[in-house]
Amino acid sequence: MLERWPNAPRSSGAVHSRYRAANTAAIDTVDQYRLRTLVDQNADSTIAAFHTAGRADLLADHAWPLALRSLNALPGCPDGSGHRCADGMARVFDGVNAEAGNESLTRAISDLVALPRQQPGDDITSRLIPHPARLDDTQMLHQLVTLDGAGIEPLTNLITNTVLKLLTDPEFSAELHAGGAAVREALDAVLHRDPPLANYCVSHPP
Repeated sequence: MLERWPNAPRSSGAVHSRYRAANTAAIDTVDQYRLRTLVDQNADSTIAAFHTAGRADLLADHAWPLALRSLNALPGCPDGSGHRCADGMARVFDGVNAEAGNESLTRAISDLVALPRQQPGDDITSRLIPHPARLDDTQMLHQLVTLDGAGIEPLTNLITNTVLKLLTDPEFSAELHAGGAAVREALDAVLHRDPPLANYCVSHPP
């Protein structure tokens, strides 16, 4: 987790600016309306998968698959590679078999980088490739680790912690049961008081 990677969070100065410019340019092309529709569809499908059972594990049955499917769609990640990427990143985050997780993550993202080099699509990976930063395969890999793999775990925790606050915090739960819960306010409260990215935001001194 503390390894020095060639990406924007672990760099400074001109190197940081180069990686950040490529990432920002690729992200800025994402259609926000399509993304909203995609997330809605993914949320509906995760809920449909467990609603007949009458119970669910919020983390495993809703937050994780929702984050996985939504984020994997942006770089054009196939389902198989997406699950390998998410599993590898989870091991790195949790420190459980982290070395094996890092190897699995690297292989999954390497497969993802190879696809649009042969057949570009309407996705973030395809837009990173021709960027003037001229990222090589290793640098491409680590930008996608940041954009895709490293996004799944914090987003999963953000969804879970927000729903937990809505259900259990008196400040929000009373409004929830009255049908007037402010989801955005609960989300902002989690980001302010317990941001899931705190442990990921590590930088190395020059």
